[in-house]
Formats: sequence, structure tokens, C-alpha cells
Amino acid sequence: MVDRRVWAAPIDLPTLRLAGAIVYALAIWSTSFAAIGLALRFMAGFSPVRRYLADASYWLYLIHLPIVMALQVAVSQRDWPWPAKYALILSVAMPAMLASYHWLVRNTLIGGVLNGKRIRRAAAPLPVIGDSVRT
Repeated sequence: MVDRRVWAAPIDLPTLRLAGAIVYALAIWSTSFAAIGLALRFMAGFSPVRRYLADASYWLYLIHLPIVMALQVAVSQRDWPWPAKYALILSVAMPAMLASYHWLVRNTLIGGVLNGKRIRRAAAPLPVIGDSVRT
């Protein structure tokens, strides 16, 4: 004769959910620290492109909503897959927003208010020919 008793799990559902939430939180924290560590390791040096995008980021945040919404309305009636719509919106919105930052904001009073006074980096001194360091 086969025993047909159903064995209850040793852990109830609320405890299992709590354990899952703790593991999930630890995974998120670990991923965040890993991303920060990778950025510090591989992106620690100065980059003019990253500096430009960092300066432009607040302006892009301020103006993106109406532009992206207008583009979404424009492509909403198209029977395209969402990745195609997303790529189109991104490829139209980003150059337009970066161009508006470059020509309308960067070197104007608005740019000064958003980013503070820009300090020009001094050029590195040129080495003198014939001057060498003796060891």
C-alpha cells in the first residue's frame, strides 16, 4: 500500500517571501556596488565626452518630457513593434535635445544657472626641447 499523505513544507509562505525579499535586496545592493566599482576602475580618467554629457544631463532632464511625449503621440498609430518605436524616438529626441543644449544653453546665462560657471582647463605645458630629467 502507498502512503498518500501530503507533507507540509517546513517553511510557511510568509517566511519564504521574507527570505526572497532579503535575497533580492542583497542582489540589488551587490549589483549597485559592482556597477560603481566597474565605473571607478574603467572610467576614472577625464573624458571630454562624459564631461559634456554630464553638463547636458540636467537640461536633457528638464526638456525631455514634452519632446518624448510628442514623438510618442506621433508614432502611437503606427503598427510597428515597440523596439522600432523606441529606437526612432531615441534617435530623434537625443540629437534634438543635445543640439538645443549646445546652441541654446551651454554658453549662455541658462547654462551658467544650470551648471555653474565653467572653468576652462589650462593646456598642459609643452616640454622644452633639450630639457631632460637626469636620474
